[in-house]
Amino acid sequence: MLRDRILQSHYRPGQVMREAPVADDLGVSRTPVREALIRLTENGLLERTSRGLRVRQRTVDEPSDVYEACILVEPAVAGLAALRRRPQDLAVLDNVLDTTEQAINAGETSVQPFMDEWHVAVWRSAYNDSLSQLLHTLSAQLFSIPAPVLGLTQWRVSLDGHRELTEAIRSQDASGASR
Repeated sequence: MLRDRILQSHYRPGQVMREAPVADDLGVSRTPVREALIRLTENGLLERTSRGLRVRQRTVDEPSDVYEACILVEPAVAGLAALRRRPQDLAVLDNVLDTTEQAINAGETSVQPFMDEWHVAVWRSAYNDSLSQLLHTLSAQLFSIPAPVLGLTQWRVSLDGHRELTEAIRSQDASGASR
């Protein structure tokens, strides 16, 4: 919930994040807030300063740096998913794809959560916690960068690419999945 509020700019870049006011704002105790602040700092959404923790201001070069990191890591994870996936992983991927297609066909504009769920399912299918955690950290950094709004045509193109990768994973084509 705190992460979502940062990503939705409820808490602005540069804003100091103190446990008590954040806990009051969220209507929770300070303990889960303290733990969330630690995780968000590790994920790069918050930074330590002499005044405490604050929401990080992104640099101009940061989006391209994060995308470059994703471009290097995601193909390796996709290849591992093709080699290590289990039947239940394929069922999850298929289910998310079907749900995404239904949302697109219904004309929903909020398809991004389904796409994100599919990516996480691929990462889990690789059965490499270190790489999965790295991609979670990178995605947290990406989500703090305003993304272009996609139309239904672009969502369909993205869905087709996800189906193609899912088929490479299904057929255990590590090379194809990596591409």
